[in-house]
Amino acid sequence: MTEQGMMRGVWILAVLWMLCAGIEAQNRSRSRVQQSKSEVQSNKRPPFRSWNSQMYPIWKGSESQKRDCWKGGQVTFSVQNDAPTLTGAKATFFIQINFPQNQTVLPDGQVVWNQNRTDNGTWTPVYPDEGTEGSECKFPDGSPFPHDSEKRRSKFVYVWQAWGKYWQVVDGSFSNLTVDTDGIPLGSYTMEVVVYHYRGRQKFIPIGSTSSQFVITDQIPVSVSISQVLDLDQEDQRFIQNRAVSFSVAVHDPSNYLQAADISFSWDFGDQSGTFITRNTAVTHTYIIPGVFNAKVVVQAAIPITPCGGTAAVVTTAQVVTSTAEPPQPSTGRAAITTAGGQTVAPSTAAVSVNLTCWTQKLTLW
Repeated sequence: MTEQGMMRGVWILAVLWMLCAGIEAQNRSRSRVQQSKSEVQSNKRPPFRSWNSQMYPIWKGSESQKRDCWKGGQVTFSVQNDAPTLTGAKATFFIQINFPQNQTVLPDGQVVWNQNRTDNGTWTPVYPDEGTEGSECKFPDGSPFPHDSEKRRSKFVYVWQAWGKYWQVVDGSFSNLTVDTDGIPLGSYTMEVVVYHYRGRQKFIPIGSTSSQFVITDQIPVSVSISQVLDLDQEDQRFIQNRAVSFSVAVHDPSNYLQAADISFSWDFGDQSGTFITRNTAVTHTYIIPGVFNAKVVVQAAIPITPCGGTAAVVTTAQVVTSTAEPPQPSTGRAAITTAGGQTVAPSTAAVSVNLTCWTQKLTLW
């Protein structure tokens, strides 16, 4: 074999070795990634500092656990929330325990059989009423109950979980939870809750779990209702020219996060009559020609920010939702009429955080 042939053979062997080494390294990397994911899943833990499993057995959702957790039938839950929630505002969750049809809840919170009464006219409780006074009841993580829990006849413990955090509430068969959304990224989330029932000293029995989906957004949640003034049939959504059309904006702000905000409404009625800006939630507009028009309103909220250290706050603007509606129909050039009983919004000079929302609706004028 010539020297040139030997060199070529060595070069081929070197290339093959490098290819094999690369494949092996890739396999090791993939294996490490899979192992890391597996470890994360296997090491997933609830966010509790500690959990008293003797006082609060873990709810596993097994059929036997569901069957044996409550006398007379299975309980269900009605859960809801007040989302969508504007980022930075508070979100509230509500839960109602629904008991079997043969049971009812008395005003004092006790659950009784609805057809069984004793000789003296009192109801027969589903579970004996054992007071929590003097029992030093605690939450699953060891935190003590509030002092007024006995007075409110609180027989249920609600353990809420989301974002790697948890909240514990002792209450009656109806309860609610309000949480802050500061620092939480925008998106859709799930709030989970497990419900426990007090069954004597140092004993709470899990009776079920449920969840509630909610959304955190940077767009101000709004709804707009449209009607024709003096229209006898408001449900037909038929609008006539030369008669005022009423637009009313409802801002969804259940936690009053926007209570101190300067909210303005910038209207474009789609008939080339120009932009109308007001602070009023209701306006009327008269279309003077028939046609199809795309009415649009941009809602802007200037939210005051408390200055820290004398440094002015940064003004941020949320992205406006763009309209995909058809372009407005041309007008005849005659002046359209818009009324709101308000004033034009002046630019704000305070340090604020600005949020914008855009709403569009198509109207047909006859």
